[in-house]
Amino acid sequence: MYMSDARLDPFYAVLNERKTVMFIHPTSPSCTGCSSVALGYPFEASAQTRDPVRAELRKLYFDLAGAPLSELLHALFQVANPDHIFYGSDWPFTPAMACIKLAEMLDAQISQNDELLDRLMIVNAGKLFPRFA
Repeated sequence: MYMSDARLDPFYAVLNERKTVMFIHPTSPSCTGCSSVALGYPFEASAQTRDPVRAELRKLYFDLAGAPLSELLHALFQVANPDHIFYGSDWPFTPAMACIKLAEMLDAQISQNDELLDRLMIVNAGKLFPRFA
């Protein structure tokens, strides 16, 4: 079942009433012969958007787990609200040393903009989860 399935609308209504943050993490695709890394994660995550309108995308939150390639970051900043993007390590599914290396790569990609880097690494997540800030 995809997150856009209408049968989930009552569930989403309750989440909205409670102002609940829902974390969506993609998983392996259901198609036979599809590579979960090559297709599954990017496809499943993007397939969750019921109404692919730019204004709706800017309401969503995105984490930066995975390889922070400059082309992908640029594309994300074109559709996402920069205040809704934050660092996510994907630990414990990604080994700790790989998380450190990926964070260093992200830092190198955005090192020319200290304010943006601070927002991505600390500030934005603190706004979403103020009790942990």
